[in-house]
Amino acid sequence: MEDCSAICDMVAIARYLNVTLIVPELDKTSFWADPSDFEDIFDADHFITSLRDEVLILKQLPPRLKKRVELGIVHTMPPISRSDIFTIITRYRLYSFFN
Repeated sequence: MEDCSAICDMVAIARYLNVTLIVPELDKTSFWADPSDFEDIFDADHFITSLRDEVLILKQLPPRLKKRVELGIVHTMPPISRSDIFTIITRYRLYSFFN
């Protein structure tokens, strides 16, 4: 399942960047066109609690932040492919966190 791999990547990147995750929305427009939500496939509460020592995960944005995103005040990261990750890490010199 490609979504599982992408979710693992997302958790690793969030941990690396020390950012908060929002429970992901699964791609419903891909080749498979699966209408399932994250909660239909995974136990969201277990997902959140099992990773609590690694990364903060919220089920959804708090209302005040959701409003800011709708107004374009908060920047969000668009979906990226694995091949883009290295480019992003080197472009923004994120690897220097470990140097």
